Amino acid sequence: MLQFCKGTDYLPFTDEYEEIREIGEMNDNRVIGFNWLQAEEVTCILKSVEDNRDAIRDRFLLSLLYESGARINEILSLKLLDIKPTSNGEADVHFYGKGNKHRITPLSREIWNQYGSYCEKYHLVQKPDDLMFYSFRNGQRNKMSSDNVSRILSDCESKIRKDRPELIHLHSHLFRRTRAMHLYQAGVPLPTISEWLGHSNIETTRFYAKVTEEMKREALHRLSESDKSVFKDDAAFKYADNEDVLKRLCGLK
Repeated sequence: MLQFCKGTDYLPFTDEYEEIREIGEMNDNRVIGFNWLQAEEVTCILKSVEDNRDAIRDRFLLSLLYESGARINEILSLKLLDIKPTSNGEADVHFYGKGNKHRITPLSREIWNQYGSYCEKYHLVQKPDDLMFYSFRNGQRNKMSSDNVSRILSDCESKIRKDRPELIHLHSHLFRRTRAMHLYQAGVPLPTISEWLGHSNIETTRFYAKVTEEMKREALHRLSESDKSVFKDDAAFKYADNEDVLKRLCGLK
């Protein structure tokens, strides 16, 4: 811990102190290579499982993974009792995440309908404490592993790449990231998204806002440098490098 010199109001090692202060000013390079799926790509992925032997299961699993925005282990730890219908024909899913923290996430009517079809085939006898998703080992039901989900996504990726070679690599966390970006782009407030994802700190969620801000900044620069800008001295371009104005444009202030 840094100590003040006795009888003074300044720090003894100013060079070291300035270096420490600059840590917070370093650029966050995580925005580079940050990818997520477009809505039509998610739809394409869900359709790609139609020929699978376990198409009903795979579609429901991936739909739930996307719509809930949950971590893969949270999905695979679900029990039948964790999805409950609401009065309007939709449903809520109850998650117990890190530190056994409980949160409730709303699900659409489409997911509730898929859940019913899934149970008709995979849970003929419905016991509330049964695992939602399972695989058989030695004739016994066991919790499905994340490797199983990776194999499903790998199969989807192989099928889709035949027509969409530009598709990014599919992995379970991509669905969580995608859901967060779709919610933010739809105007859902960051605190709500933070609760939705089960983030313990809203600063984690602010990363999605930072990515969107970077996208808008890049778009402003590309347009201002092209012949498509209407006015070269347009206010948007005039303040393109003004952090405070950019944040207001992005709705962050």
